[in-house]
Amino acid sequence: MRLFGSTDHRIDDTPIRHDSDIAATPTEAVEVERLRWERDQALQRADRLERARRRGRLQGLGLLLVLIAVVGAAGIFLAVRQGSFASGGAVIDQKLAEAAQPARDAAAVAAERSGAAVERAGRNLEAQGQKLKDAAR
Repeated sequence: MRLFGSTDHRIDDTPIRHDSDIAATPTEAVEVERLRWERDQALQRADRLERARRRGRLQGLGLLLVLIAVVGAAGIFLAVRQGSFASGGAVIDQKLAEAAQPARDAAAVAAERSGAAVERAGRNLEAQGQKLKDAAR
């Protein structure tokens, strides 16, 4: 076995197959190369898809674990600061209620505006229907 230079044998002394061993004509050699290229492309595509599938699954799981850890750490911090888990939980409940109040107000306003818009649309349709009836007479 030679360390440098070219050789017609692999490290394990098995002969290397040349295109001349596989294809008898230049056309067959081109076809062999095309098939190899297609095979390589398919393998690369499969590898990319597999990496993307694994990466997406682990990122979502990692984000979920980080969020759970942050919430747990905040709960423990408040429990230590307030002196007990019950008073820490009360602080969390109060903060959540304060944070949710603007959302409740915004939802009520949006529902009221939606209802008014639906009523206006209904009145407009009714007026247009009446105009069509009058025009048909």
